[in-house]
Amino acid sequence: MTSEQVAGYIELTQRVVREDGHLLNLNRRKYLSEEKYDNNPLLYPYASSNKVLVWEVDHFMDRVLNYDHVRQDSWILRVERIRR
Repeated sequence: MTSEQVAGYIELTQRVVREDGHLLNLNRRKYLSEEKYDNNPLLYPYASSNKVLVWEVDHFMDRVLNYDHVRQDSWILRVERIRR
């Protein structure tokens, strides 16, 4: 996703997920060379009002999808409670 798509996704989920609902985001870092954009989930424009419940490397996804060691980018899991 481009930076504009990420921002739109975060804004949309903030708007449509009910109060105290949960947003789960599981992504790996990926550099999009054709768009010169670093899709780093640690840098997404998350809503600062939300309560972060989990924010860590997802070791399961790392082991399952990086089993052949072709990709070294970690999968980042973030779960947050929506607060407005």
